Amino acid sequence: MAYGIVITRTADKDKSAIWHRNIFPKAAIVDPELTATMPVSVTAQTGFDAFCHNFEAYLSVKSLPLWEGSSIPESRRLKRCMNCL
Repeated sequence: MAYGIVITRTADKDKSAIWHRNIFPKAAIVDPELTATMPVSVTAQTGFDAFCHNFEAYLSVKSLPLWEGSSIPESRRLKRCMNCL
């Protein structure tokens, strides 16, 4: 989770981001069962997006130590999960 939001305007093919210390979710709902009904292509794209965020956390000079330290194990876990597709 991060201090920001992304606003997507599909009709305009536009994405913008807002970052502020007061924008932080109180909770995240993570339900792996929701992926069971998604097409494999959507699951693969979502997994690749997660991998890219982990890679970014590993390379970024602005990442927090917690993010940087967890990025490699999480990338390995994603790889194992993606091999199941």
